[in-house]
Amino acid sequence: MKKIALIICCYFVSSSHTIYAQTCKTGAIKSTPDTNFEIIGDGSEVKDKITGLIWQRCFAGQIWNGSECIGEANQFQWLDALKETRKLGKGYRLPNAKEAMSIIEHSCIYPAFNTKIFMDGKWTQDIQLTRSIWTSTPNGEKHIYTVWSGWGKLTSTQRTTLNGVRAVRGGW
Repeated sequence: MKKIALIICCYFVSSSHTIYAQTCKTGAIKSTPDTNFEIIGDGSEVKDKITGLIWQRCFAGQIWNGSECIGEANQFQWLDALKETRKLGKGYRLPNAKEAMSIIEHSCIYPAFNTKIFMDGKWTQDIQLTRSIWTSTPNGEKHIYTVWSGWGKLTSTQRTTLNGVRAVRGGW
């Protein structure tokens, strides 16, 4: 009996950290091709040449090591997410819903963004189920729009929910 319980536990522990590879539609025209972006400074920021927005390449909590994002992305309630972006200085803020959707790669899922530009580490089952980013756009009194990075969908989320932060500055 103990052996069966151990096998079941090992299965669930190992399956909860399955690594996902990004899936893109074959032959699809990219909505966020590499040519739309310019890597700036030390590489931790990227400028969208179409919108003029400057994005952090990593989620809040991750560190740019010169070639990729390392560490775990932090999750925040909405008010704390607002404070987190202000701490970055340089005019960083949460993107509005339109801005957040502008970096979604509509031909790909898990994640639904250009992984050459926005390098967020490995996508495990845990991450793909929970990684949404806050926007600054309210949806009523208690909800804010978020963008679910797995599929690139705009959703409405309670302000007290924990979500990720991808900071932006500048504007259209």
